[in-house]
Amino acid sequence: MGYHNWVVIASSDCVFCIEIQKLATAYESTRRIQEGIKIDTVEHYTTWPHPEDKILIKEKSSHESYKVDIYTDGSKGDLGVGSGVAIFIDQELVHELQYKLHRRCSNNQAEQYPILKALEQLENKLENRRKLETLNWTIHFAWVKAHVGLAGNELADHLAKQAASNELPVSFDRIPVSDIMRELQEESVVKWESEWQNTINGAVTKSFFPSVKERLRVNIPLNGEVTTFLTGHGKTDAYLYRFKLRDNPSCACGAEEQTVDHHLFECPKLDKERLAFQREMLRKTGKWTFTKLKIMQEHAHTFTNYVNAINLDE
Repeated sequence: MGYHNWVVIASSDCVFCIEIQKLATAYESTRRIQEGIKIDTVEHYTTWPHPEDKILIKEKSSHESYKVDIYTDGSKGDLGVGSGVAIFIDQELVHELQYKLHRRCSNNQAEQYPILKALEQLENKLENRRKLETLNWTIHFAWVKAHVGLAGNELADHLAKQAASNELPVSFDRIPVSDIMRELQEESVVKWESEWQNTINGAVTKSFFPSVKERLRVNIPLNGEVTTFLTGHGKTDAYLYRFKLRDNPSCACGAEEQTVDHHLFECPKLDKERLAFQREMLRKTGKWTFTKLKIMQEHAHTFTNYVNAINLDE
């Protein structure tokens, strides 16, 4: 979630407990097989090839003809994840291959997997590029723009989408760490939302962010002044008076209470800053928004500029 997303919306210490629990679960999930789920983790560095053995990847030349042309594609959608391969020899289609991947596999995995499977289909079922190179094969790779009428690419795209939606046996089932983290993040936000909705605290913050999702949508550069406005906790006389740090809660303008709302909408001492705030909002959307939720949804940057222009020490 990130530290700055916790600030000004943490309803209780449980929010930090939720984040710690998420990190602990992520650590555990990415290091062992749980409930039959395999994780596609990075191989240990000791298994990496020596730099001298690194294979040079060459880009396809538009001026060179090839005996074998292979087109691969991957697809991930609501119906599933699939890969497709179309192999041409002397410009004649000789193989159409389809592979079903686990529904939680990523689109990147669906794009990479058919490259491996295509190489396995070449001469004598050779398993990798290095073996092909020992037979003086030259393999060039190229990215092809989608849907420009290239028959081989269109076929690979069709095969991948068909594989994703058909009831084929799953050929690859290693779940990417990114999917585990996304799932844990979603679970954490649900728990956090429950905490936020059930707490009786944070009334000022709730007026800006009635839900956790609203807060997560907004990227706000935080400092003491902005945090004061978003929480009601800080250098306002109404707040400091509660802790006997001021003799009274009134504002220097004469208002009975110097609150966040007073600063935002009422205090005549801030008319100049507020006018600049209003003009910027009118310039962007053609209207002056009075609800704090709308301000954060549509004018968060303008809001922080306004707050930072205010001297709360005066």
